[in-house]
Amino acid sequence: MVKGEVITLQLGSFSNFVASHLWNLQSQCFYYSKDAPFGHEFDHDVYYREGRSFLNKTTFTPRTVLIDLKGSVRNCSWPVDQAYDGPNDDEQKVWDGQVQIHKAEPQAASSKSEELGEVDVRPKKAPLQKNSWAGYLQNKYHPKSVTINNDFDSDNPQQPFGVFNQGETLWRLESENFEDRVRWFAEDCDHLSAFNIMMDTSNGFSGFASSCLDYLDDQFRAKSRVVWSLSDVPANDSAANYRALNTVLAYQKMQELADVVLPLSVSADGLRRHLRSSSLVALDPSPFTGGAALAMHVDSILSSLKLKSEGGCDFVNFLRLMTIPDRKFVVSSMAASPLSKDGRLEDLSPKCDSSKMATSAYAVSRGTETSHAIIVRISNTSAASTFHTMVRHPTKFCQDYFPEISSQSMRSVKGSQLVDGLFVVKNSADVVAHFDDLRRRRVNLGKMHRISLPEGDVTEAIQNVASLRENYLK
Repeated sequence: MVKGEVITLQLGSFSNFVASHLWNLQSQCFYYSKDAPFGHEFDHDVYYREGRSFLNKTTFTPRTVLIDLKGSVRNCSWPVDQAYDGPNDDEQKVWDGQVQIHKAEPQAASSKSEELGEVDVRPKKAPLQKNSWAGYLQNKYHPKSVTINNDFDSDNPQQPFGVFNQGETLWRLESENFEDRVRWFAEDCDHLSAFNIMMDTSNGFSGFASSCLDYLDDQFRAKSRVVWSLSDVPANDSAANYRALNTVLAYQKMQELADVVLPLSVSADGLRRHLRSSSLVALDPSPFTGGAALAMHVDSILSSLKLKSEGGCDFVNFLRLMTIPDRKFVVSSMAASPLSKDGRLEDLSPKCDSSKMATSAYAVSRGTETSHAIIVRISNTSAASTFHTMVRHPTKFCQDYFPEISSQSMRSVKGSQLVDGLFVVKNSADVVAHFDDLRRRRVNLGKMHRISLPEGDVTEAIQNVASLRENYLK
């Protein structure tokens, strides 16, 4: 099956945490010898771009463009490899203060230690930095991929980047630069088919992403747009109403301009700190851990859309399978496999519990094949409306770069961990519970002083959520 290229957009801090895990997982499936352990089943050109370094070596980098704020890289190494072809982006680096270098001489080994051969001359491995998405990214980005804005700070408690209109301002500041980067990747494609959009929905990046969707609709209207609507775990519950309003405003634009929307959250409702339970990943509030849990699902769905086999699926056909007019929001779930007799899926979409009958389902068996009958049963759908595909390669990750996995099916191979799983996307009325939760939030613009939007726009967005709800109850 000939598949067109896909450009990924990473719009927001949490999206970048998820994406770092995603690209780490994707890179674990690259094999350069003929004897790949699970065969060469993937067409990596779908998400990756081949280039040439200044040393004339072939390079593969994600075909992606990302945006984040000052301070998001922290003290990690800059996530761009200047060996790749492209511009020198030194002006994008965010630290402009003085740098002091403190050098300490290594402690001399005792003669006794030398006699016993106890002197370790190997370089010490730096501890993994989990407080930034750049700290555990295993393969650096192309220079055209990374934009860091210096006007907003990622860690400013006095002025957090937490409201929709801040994102609109960010777009006005960065649109020319960001559009240039998207256009560069698009012109580099032989047959661009889709945009894979990973966006923060509950903070200020909701406004940036909404403006970006307008741009894509204007310049790339014929290209498919898949949106992963990602919600992190907040530091506290005080901003829950702001987070709900950001989500409502973003959903209005997604309903209008996206082809399919997949809301994903580590917390139970996507708004507060209440974590959902998981038997697969030992969840905690950190974006490193939450990003890993969501990345496992995103990676498996995306991997199934780059299979070389004729029986596979691509982005365009995925959209045809999953979308129904006016029902663009779908729910996601996953489980470790093999499933037990009474096994069930773990929901990843806010407030969803997989109790409603699904109109259609897309299921990916990874590593271990799950029977179609079991998938139909646990997905609460019909056999005829369920598309099932098999990815032979399990989810594979380096343990040092991933949180603790509790699956009994996990196994170790040459320093890496392998996990089999089942990953499901459904078009179902389960999403109504999420819409209802957003509608119940009291929006009092008189008390929400950080919001500078016309009241009519807010009212229209809230009414749009009510319309979304009704589309699933017809």
